[in-house]
Amino acid sequence: MRILLPFIVGLLVANPPLARADAIDAANWGRLHGCRSAATHTALRNSATLQQAAKRLASGISLHDALAAVGYLAAQSSALHLSGAVSDAQVSRTLTGNYCGTLANPQLRDIGIERRGHEVWIVLAAPVSLPTSADASSVPRRILD
Repeated sequence: MRILLPFIVGLLVANPPLARADAIDAANWGRLHGCRSAATHTALRNSATLQQAAKRLASGISLHDALAAVGYLAAQSSALHLSGAVSDAQVSRTLTGNYCGTLANPQLRDIGIERRGHEVWIVLAAPVSLPTSADASSVPRRILD
């Protein structure tokens, strides 16, 4: 056991566990700084609900079904799957190099990430904006107009 403990500690120092929050920070860096034509200056919000959707997506469920299963009503959504992303810097480079259109979309405000080894599943979405009770009275009028 004494021999294994330094080996395990050495592995953890050389290859620290990759946290979901760090991948979200990498995505936000790309959204705010990496995409030259970024149309938004608003960071993505970490969503526990979208994290559950990303977990389902990683298990092979479609984006639509994953969002429905977790009860997230999306006005707009997008899913990304990155393979071979070892570090958060690689996640950020891949996102800014290949997915700026999606990443910088100002309509997409929430994010959830599932990371399994060298694979990352990202769900970006905008929640449906339902009318408030004050707005509800004007909905029939707007429909008729």
